Amino acid sequence: MNQVLLLAVLFLIPFTGNRPGSPQAFAIFIILLSVASISLPKILWTVFRGERAFLSNPILLALLLVIITTVASLFPIPAVELYHFVSSQLPSVAANDALLNLAQRFVNPTEDSLLYVLFSACTLILASVFSIAIYQECRRSPGFASKCCWVILAGLIISLVAGLLDYYRMVDLRGLRGLDPVVNPNDIQFRLQSFFGHSGWFAEYVTLAIPFSMIILASSISYTARISLIIVLLVVGELVLILTFQRGGWVSYPLTLIFVWAAIYVVRLIEKGEQSYLRALRLSFIKVILSVPLTVFVSLGVISFLSAAGALDFDPRAGLSKYAERFTDIVKSSDRTEFIKAGYLIGKLHPVYGAGSESFAYQYRKEFLHPEGEYFGEIILPLHGSAHNVYLQTAAGKGLVGFAALLALLFCTIYYCLRAALMGGDLSFRHRLVLLTCASSALAFLIYGNFQEIFYIQSLQYLFFAVIGVAASGIDGRFTVSTRTSAALLLAFAALLPIHILLEFRGHLPRGVEEKSFGCFDYEIDPTGAQYRWCGVRARQKFTVDPQTSTVQFQVEPAASEVKKALFVATVHGVPVLEKTIPTGQKAELFFVLPPELHKYVHEDTGERVISLTLSLGTYMIPAYHLPISEDRRLLSFKLYKPKGNIQQVEPGNDRKS
Repeated sequence: MNQVLLLAVLFLIPFTGNRPGSPQAFAIFIILLSVASISLPKILWTVFRGERAFLSNPILLALLLVIITTVASLFPIPAVELYHFVSSQLPSVAANDALLNLAQRFVNPTEDSLLYVLFSACTLILASVFSIAIYQECRRSPGFASKCCWVILAGLIISLVAGLLDYYRMVDLRGLRGLDPVVNPNDIQFRLQSFFGHSGWFAEYVTLAIPFSMIILASSISYTARISLIIVLLVVGELVLILTFQRGGWVSYPLTLIFVWAAIYVVRLIEKGEQSYLRALRLSFIKVILSVPLTVFVSLGVISFLSAAGALDFDPRAGLSKYAERFTDIVKSSDRTEFIKAGYLIGKLHPVYGAGSESFAYQYRKEFLHPEGEYFGEIILPLHGSAHNVYLQTAAGKGLVGFAALLALLFCTIYYCLRAALMGGDLSFRHRLVLLTCASSALAFLIYGNFQEIFYIQSLQYLFFAVIGVAASGIDGRFTVSTRTSAALLLAFAALLPIHILLEFRGHLPRGVEEKSFGCFDYEIDPTGAQYRWCGVRARQKFTVDPQTSTVQFQVEPAASEVKKALFVATVHGVPVLEKTIPTGQKAELFFVLPPELHKYVHEDTGERVISLTLSLGTYMIPAYHLPISEDRRLLSFKLYKPKGNIQQVEPGNDRKS
């Protein structure tokens, strides 16, 4: 039963390839959560019984280090910020709708939210459980590894066929996912997407999954039929990648072609009686070199024919010029340099275990877009949901240690799988094919990761970790890491955690003596032109202190609700400075004189004397629940108005919190 569930998840992967916060991402998360709840007890039981394969298997050990870096990245930043965020969302009294709202936001977070940091850590742990479950099933049933390969190949074939049919309008997949408005504007599919929410994510999937075409060589049909099927798949895969207009796929795909063509020719020689796989590989070298460009040229020929026939969406007279123009962009790095630089700068602030798992988007908004950020205004990025580079994304979110752990996982998978496949004298032919497939897929990840953040899409993450599980089972018992080495690595990673925490506190507390601001959204403008910020039930913000009278003055408006009056409380470092009962739904002018003993918390900021106040108000509303026409699910407690005379031009409706 467990094998059926694991295979079902592998098959569903291409149908759930969409961005964080989408229904597809939510569906695959719930599916994996269900599978993990079944698999995790078995995994823990084997560990409890003294199973040491997790520490002796080099691939599993590297996977364990990736898990450790992911968890460690949450301490203490953004763990402290997460506490402030949650406390600003929950009202002073328990409320089912507020808790439900928070739960909904956790399982459907957008990539620039703080909850996404914690959510991404959970998804990686789920992916790791999925990987280990596949590993255990492969050990228990030797034929399960090839079943995984066949299921992944089936999902790939369906997605390729469906993508082409959708591209040529023979079917319509918009009921499953919308067309990405950036690369496919006006609801016209110029870049092929298939089941995925973006052509780039589909290209990543094709690049990672096309190596599984090699498993066809293990079938019992004739050699000619096997080769014909593989060549058709390779050409169709190349055609689809060209139609996605994704440079990462164009660069990564030739490496996959090398692996597949090498397997084709080596298999032919082995079936003719050659005993040595290494010798067969050497004899096939020239054929492989000639076959790779031939596959590309055939695909380009198909594109040229379709273009001349007017079967593509651009001007048929342009021929291949559009693709040639796009191909020249491969050598241009200007559209990725700023993302890489931003990831590097964020990583500098959090060098050991990073700023939080997959937190690039959140940290970018915090450090580059917020006035209190370390790099405010230095880099302006469009579409900054990720760093568009898996290595910089990892370095920013999980630090240098996480970056090293990811590389270790990739290199261990590629090296040990290739070594076992080429030099494992007692391995079956099918076993070697599975290992070559895993090595090829991991190599595709290694190359494509320079162009996109692959873990950004959950389904791609699960596919990658499934490959890791199959690879780990394939080398199990053939290559081992000594207990001493494993213990030394784990101790080193544990020793780095207090250093990480120390650097995080040193790096963040000196920015100012005031406490961090939180709990309020960006400025909006009301019909009268006044600026205000919607805040949650608990918030901390900075306020100007009059230098002559030590008076702090501000204007608030509690959210309209069935409660007619609400108690508004302001404190400074836990000391109450204002308690006022005010009507809900009405503006109220509030002020107080700062006691002398609290003057030590006043500091200079942009030429003004300011102090941080913690504000709380028990009444709140969630517009989506209170207003039938609203899709706004923010938990709102009160409006905090900006003092007159200091008005900025802002875009109303931005719901980013500071």
